[in-house]
Amino acid sequence: MSKTVLVGDDSVQMDLFSLNLKAYVGTETIILDSAEKLRMFLELDTSIDLIITHDKIDIEPTAQKIHTLLQKKKLSVPLCVIGPKDGTIKCERFLPKNVDIKELIKTVARIFDITAKDMIKQSVGDYYPVPISFFSRMNIPVCDVFLRLNASDGDYQYICKFKAGNDLDSKLLGEYQKKGIANLYVPSISRLKFTNNLSEQTIEILKSATVTPDSRISTADVAMNLMVDELESVGLTENTAELANNCINSIQKTIKEYPKLNNLLERLLNSPESWLYKYCQILTFVSHHIIDNSDWGSDEQKEKISFVVFFQDIAFMTKKLNPEKLAPIHSKEEFMNASLEKNESNVVLQHALMAADLVREFNRAPMEADVIIRQHHGSYNGVGFPDSISHNISHLAQVSVIAQSFTREIMKINDINTFISTDVIKKLKIKYPTHRLGKIVNNLSTLKF
Repeated sequence: MSKTVLVGDDSVQMDLFSLNLKAYVGTETIILDSAEKLRMFLELDTSIDLIITHDKIDIEPTAQKIHTLLQKKKLSVPLCVIGPKDGTIKCERFLPKNVDIKELIKTVARIFDITAKDMIKQSVGDYYPVPISFFSRMNIPVCDVFLRLNASDGDYQYICKFKAGNDLDSKLLGEYQKKGIANLYVPSISRLKFTNNLSEQTIEILKSATVTPDSRISTADVAMNLMVDELESVGLTENTAELANNCINSIQKTIKEYPKLNNLLERLLNSPESWLYKYCQILTFVSHHIIDNSDWGSDEQKEKISFVVFFQDIAFMTKKLNPEKLAPIHSKEEFMNASLEKNESNVVLQHALMAADLVREFNRAPMEADVIIRQHHGSYNGVGFPDSISHNISHLAQVSVIAQSFTREIMKINDINTFISTDVIKKLKIKYPTHRLGKIVNNLSTLKF
């Protein structure tokens, strides 16, 4: 097995690079956070096949130092640098600062002379896990579906429960869910075929004129989670973009189907849909209401805020993180009191910037959507939480700040009768005392419960 060293201080990005390179290229990865750590590593082990590094880490010229180190040790290890081209560095390839997973995988595969066929064979073992909720909107699977059992020898045994081309047994699926089974499995070689088919069926349901309001919600939740799974696996593609757009459209249609907030809350608060989908749906509802009750409001603004809300917390939707724990953090005080792991802290502080960088690659993104996402906690640069919200940030970013604070209070309840909106609005007026923010808070008083 080849060995790749990743050098960078963004633990979330490094973990994501590592996960995908192991899965798709089959290379062992070692993560280090400085040129000095690499120097120490090479004192013990020089049997590495590739180094991927950021051009700089903080103020350290990391790539330049690694280039010098390799020359000094006379090691002919291929070097890839994430950053602008530098003629003084001998490098296999320079990659853009916002390099996506798909481009990284292609680059490494080319260096190791690995074909797409090779990647499919080794990508994720013999079987690939699929969240059981994804099957709720599928009628007929395009490949066999397996249940994983613990074998007596400590290994796993995979038993085929649903045959390709046959109707899924919804009763049996329900029994598995009641037992707490989180995943079913498909053959890894069929994963792309399965994923594409599931995407097509999900999009078809979301586009259907006959889909019920209840079904639209559960399908949009599946679509949102499926889109994130695709983003993690292969990056932003036409398929993930279509899933995102259909999910955003569906969220907006749901608002029209549930014109009173209490009806929407009755459907969502104790339902099985994911926490972040429910938060996104309610936050979009609240944001639309604020815009509808502003003298500057328009359908274009509602379209824009719907896109922003959908993507602004997308960084929390990875398998390693808990959105319900991280997304509600909205201040320095809450951040300090949250007892977070290092990787959680990094994502919380940088999630706005990460999401803004992602949507810049999105061809259909509304104008300035990345700016609003970057500022959705009131920070200009998309990092951390400011002590106060500046009136100079985008007006829709200010709407987002207020709508988030209101929605976060809603997400704390299990019974809509315990939510006293007037009390929450009073607290928000104290928290956001400026005239402009106060006007936005006042628009919440006309919400229909």
